Amino acid sequence: MRHLYITVILFSLVRIVAAQSGFSQMVLLPNSRSCTFASVVVSNDTIVCFGDLYSKDQQKWGACLSMFDSTGQLLFVTACFDSVYQQTIDPQCQLIRTSDGGYLGVGSQGVGKKTAAYKFSHDGTLEWSHFYREN
Repeated sequence: MRHLYITVILFSLVRIVAAQSGFSQMVLLPNSRSCTFASVVVSNDTIVCFGDLYSKDQQKWGACLSMFDSTGQLLFVTACFDSVYQQTIDPQCQLIRTSDGGYLGVGSQGVGKKTAAYKFSHDGTLEWSHFYREN
């Protein structure tokens, strides 16, 4: 019985060690000073992140969608800036994979905490955005 326990424990350790735990890598997004990812979707060996970033060119915060491959290489980053409001996305935002292969990012943003929705295509192109005010 003792040999059975040792065999099970050794087999369990080998299985745990063989698994990939992830990657750790610093990524500098182009033209940004700061970025926060609040929601993540893993799909087809890619990691899609939604949050906000501060742009050097725009000098304000905007919504951000980024895609990384399974090794941590940046595939694309898309930032969306409103002409009036600073679009900071709150940490409770959601990123949802849509039936057409794209992504829908939803969260509260900006001054007054308007609800914002952003629809992106599968390649990160912004298709539309809409802002909903509380009454």
